Amino acid sequence: MMEMASAAALMRDLRRGVRAPVQVRRADRERYATDFGGLHACTPRIVVHAADEAEVSLVLRLARAADIPVAVRGSGHSFAGNALSPGILLCTTGGAPRWSLRGDGVVQVDAGARWGDWIPALHARGRTLPALSGLASATAGGTIATGGFGSGSPRAGAVTDHVRRLRLVTPDGAARWCSPDESAELFRFVCAGQGRLGVVTTAEFSTVTRPSIYRLRVQPLREAEELRNVAAWLASRGDDVPEFFFAEVGSAGGRAAFGTPVQTQAGSVLPAATLPSSGEMAILPPDALADFRPPREPVGVMSALRHVWCDYCLPLATADAFLAEVADGVRSGSLAAGLARIYLLYLGAPGAAVAAYDPRGGAEPGPRIGVGVYHTLPASDPAAVEHARWLHRGLLERCIALGGRPYLAGAHEIDPALESRIYGHDARRLAQLRAALDPDGLFGPSL
Repeated sequence: MMEMASAAALMRDLRRGVRAPVQVRRADRERYATDFGGLHACTPRIVVHAADEAEVSLVLRLARAADIPVAVRGSGHSFAGNALSPGILLCTTGGAPRWSLRGDGVVQVDAGARWGDWIPALHARGRTLPALSGLASATAGGTIATGGFGSGSPRAGAVTDHVRRLRLVTPDGAARWCSPDESAELFRFVCAGQGRLGVVTTAEFSTVTRPSIYRLRVQPLREAEELRNVAAWLASRGDDVPEFFFAEVGSAGGRAAFGTPVQTQAGSVLPAATLPSSGEMAILPPDALADFRPPREPVGVMSALRHVWCDYCLPLATADAFLAEVADGVRSGSLAAGLARIYLLYLGAPGAAVAAYDPRGGAEPGPRIGVGVYHTLPASDPAAVEHARWLHRGLLERCIALGGRPYLAGAHEIDPALESRIYGHDARRLAQLRAALDPDGLFGPSL
């Protein structure tokens, strides 16, 4: 416990060094007591909004000097308590997003910028990221921490595949550039590593010309069993997968959408990928394909719902076995209670330098079928919430047995032993890096 004199000195230094008001009133702090999932609760002692890298660095140095825990929060759209802290909660969002597009097509952006606050302006310049998160309220830094997949991932892979370099502030407050060529090991663990080595303050991404017209085929889906046929068709295509794909099934049915760009902003025709032979065909502008999904309620305030949302990433050869078990669970009723939807993505193969915790990694890196199983349940029924969490623990074990990995953005419950089993040497190396950068264990949560 901090002595009163030390606490007073910490507050004085924070207020001197940070432009935004430091929040200590209980009513203000309780707004940050949980995340979107609502499965964990922890009211921070102090909430600080950092406007730039200098303020991030200051807060981390002061937290270390005061021996007080600190965690980082972007939009709070997490499920496993990653954005919660009993000490200082360092928030990186707020204000107008700062970004710039260079002549070489590289865009630099504040990592605390939400995608929906600046991507439309980038699109207006005729450029886009090859892969985008499907969540407009997520921040660039939060997406880097998880990998970032969306409907454009069949060909483009993860958002992190297109990070040229990033600016990292480590728990001691020191800042450095990281890339495949500079502080390469840190870069490998920061991308898709759940932000456990520091705070990303700036990121640079490759961009591409934004298509102006898409050819889209949409197939209606009636039940979860039909997702197996969709996944099998994708797995059979080899490199000839559509540029755009997602599928989802809920209690009222669903759809699978396959798309390919056919024209650029300049009017040139693009070679088109093969699309399925059945379903409704349409020609659409890219804005009609946007799958940005903002949170359904304010993030932070305890809501009446609990979201047990987990994503599983399976090799193409074993995805059908996993989907068969999910479909059987829906049909038998064991998975049905509170099941909001099942979501399917195709995750294109990673590049040569695979991030340590990338869900497409492992013994045989390659493309994956991403399967999202999303339960939303009333907070008033804790037994049902716990049952859903138990079901997902079983699904995770089955995913691992089939050679898959979890996508760490979800509500997965992974203790150190399970983390070591999934990630092997990389888990041990990450623990060593964390111990070196944060010897007192004050920064951020574990998985």
